Amino acid sequence: MTLYKDYPAHQVFLRRTFVVLAGVLALPVMLFWKDRSRFYSYLHRVWSKTSEKPVWMAQAEAASGDFY
Repeated sequence: MTLYKDYPAHQVFLRRTFVVLAGVLALPVMLFWKDRSRFYSYLHRVWSKTSEKPVWMAQAEAASGDFY
């Protein structure tokens, strides 16, 4: 039994499509915005999310195999 629900492929695809569109549309504004790294960091978290599990936890579990 898993504690977190995985999102279906179509929902992940729609989320990633939204991230690309938001990133491209915001690019002219973000070129001159001083805090653009926060915005693009948020877009990266949205892009990486494929389940209800927090992104940092999923990445930490995936990286644990690198050390053992």
